[in-house]
Amino acid sequence: HCNVPQSQKPLGTWVNTQRIEHARYLLHQKARGNDPVTSENSIPQTSMTPERKAALEEIGFVWDYNGYMWELRYKELLDFKAANNHCCVPRSAGSLGAWVEKQRSEYKKFEAACSEKE
Repeated sequence: HCNVPQSQKPLGTWVNTQRIEHARYLLHQKARGNDPVTSENSIPQTSMTPERKAALEEIGFVWDYNGYMWELRYKELLDFKAANNHCCVPRSAGSLGAWVEKQRSEYKKFEAACSEKE
């Protein structure tokens, strides 16, 4: 896989830099598309090129690591539910248990924010 932790230097730092450069690249692409919200002059320059982007994608590089990990844990939860007929994953169930606890916590924050708007 291509998901190198930032703590695994220097490769982890380089991988994180590629994600940052990719985000800038997308902002430049959006600005060139005459998006009224984005001014290309306000976007930092990027070293990302279409060729570099394609090369990284060819080896399975994940641009949105957080989204990737969410999808991975969600699939684990589906497997857990298929095996146990419920989604009450105990905290002691390792990374899946921690993820489920985090989802519940985030849901409570979401609900609180929604009720404040009413």
